[in-house]
Amino acid sequence: MSDHSVIYPVTEDYDVPLMITRGFSSETFCFEAIESRGDDRRDFYVYYLGDFDRAGRDAANALDEKLQRFSDGKPFVVWFKQIAVTQTQITDWRLPTRQPKRKSAADKKWPHKFACELDAIPPDRLRELLRSAIEQHLITRTGGCVGVTVRNYNRWINASEE
Repeated sequence: MSDHSVIYPVTEDYDVPLMITRGFSSETFCFEAIESRGDDRRDFYVYYLGDFDRAGRDAANALDEKLQRFSDGKPFVVWFKQIAVTQTQITDWRLPTRQPKRKSAADKKWPHKFACELDAIPPDRLRELLRSAIEQHLITRTGGCVGVTVRNYNRWINASEE
């Protein structure tokens, strides 16, 4: 089952549009995500789902940096949070792991003896994780826009609450 078919039912429930990119998020993609906010002054909540490995962490950090840079001077704050895969989830949920890649100099800096793919999280649990992240804004009325990016499939969900 692709991540699109896993995540789409959640985004559909909240009438959240789904935008898809591949690999690391491009400068253009991040710029357009920020610019699409127009005059909306509500904070922008970005939830990241990606592999627990060096490339996944680098992609998350790069995405956060670009969104922060393009939002500089805007009338809202970008809040970026990785909600999957985390080391705690791997342990608590007993997710299957793999050997980390050790080919490049950057790969060799990965401090863990294991890695974990996003698709190791069962679909129902992934949907619930995403649903909880989105619903906290509905319950607390923090307003703002909600975004989710998924690395490897790198799917962007830009949810604007009514």
